[in-house]
Amino acid sequence: MYRLTERRLKKALPILEEYRNTLHTKRWFNAWMLDTALQKCWNIGYRELKGIMIDMLANQRFRFVAIYYMENCNHGSGVISEFRPHLVKSFGLRHWNSGLVKNASKDFWEKFKLDNGIKESDN
Repeated sequence: MYRLTERRLKKALPILEEYRNTLHTKRWFNAWMLDTALQKCWNIGYRELKGIMIDMLANQRFRFVAIYYMENCNHGSGVISEFRPHLVKSFGLRHWNSGLVKNASKDFWEKFKLDNGIKESDN
């Protein structure tokens, strides 16, 4: 499994900062475009990116980027299985249940908006 190393983080810093800023101002970003940019930056494929995004949860600066990516990287087809336990933990749940996760996700992002001073009109 590929890991988020200091070298990888440093190389992708401009990309990650751009998506972090977009998330903090708009509360969303195009996960597919982040996926593509990081794969190109690190010369890796989608499967290798999964482990790196899981590692990114431990990075306080980019934690929310990783969570948003995990929820949205599968182009509307649901959360991939590798990310489910990490999202459950991030949302404060005990297990994966799509109904519970959907509500917990909504609450999580509402709190994110409040904590970051994002107004509905900013979206």
